[in-house]
Amino acid sequence: MKSNNQLKTELSNFKDTFSVLSLDNSSNPSASMYNNSEKAINFDKVKENYFSSFKSCDALMINSSDIVFVEFKNGCLEYTEVQNSKEQEDHRKCTNKNMRLELYLKISESVLILSRISDSLYSDILSKVSFILVYNEVKNPTAKIKNHV
Repeated sequence: MKSNNQLKTELSNFKDTFSVLSLDNSSNPSASMYNNSEKAINFDKVKENYFSSFKSCDALMINSSDIVFVEFKNGCLEYTEVQNSKEQEDHRKCTNKNMRLELYLKISESVLILSRISDSLYSDILSKVSFILVYNEVKNPTAKIKNHV
């Protein structure tokens, strides 16, 4: 079992700025959700290097006692029925019925990847992990997020 400091050192070649980690390539033009020069581990790159067929969170932050995964989502996180045709037209671009499942899958597969890299049990890593979801507050009112993530 590798220590957090050993993991941080091993994965240091995968670091990117939060501006890069939060880049939304689906918008036109591409835009970062968080313009910041601080660095974290680009966990998508880690995944590509170790287990390319898995899903993964965008970023990983590690210190001596904490492991934190970060996922950036600029789109809508839940599906809601809309009544009015104008609202439906506006909302159609940001509905996703499977976002909750996708987030759970990204978290669980990210933990699995990290457990394999660290030579640890899945349950041991899971007990140390925190998850931060950074989302577009305009597209996702807080009251709705609390009930679904």
